[in-house]
Amino acid sequence: MGDGRLTIARVYIDIDPLIAGADEVVGLLGAALILLAYAGVQLKKLDPHKPKALLLNLTGAALVLVSLYFEFNLAAALLEGAWVLIALWGLFDWWRGKARHPQ
Repeated sequence: MGDGRLTIARVYIDIDPLIAGADEVVGLLGAALILLAYAGVQLKKLDPHKPKALLLNLTGAALVLVSLYFEFNLAAALLEGAWVLIALWGLFDWWRGKARHPQ
């Protein structure tokens, strides 16, 4: 009042309910990607040494790690951290092989 401005409406949105389950959705998506990679390898649809399977594993494990930020679990963090490192190593190994033997 008195400053020459007119306030029509103030809207306050509580975003806690909007993101409350986001960590679970992210974690479930990550788990689904890991399981998809595992099933693909078992069904011989994916080569475990090629980028598609490695990237599914890497992305899945990274998403699970992100979800653990909200509700930490040491065992899961160690497992998923190792999963990320192994997938990265596999991608590096694949890339190194491709660099040595270009087609």
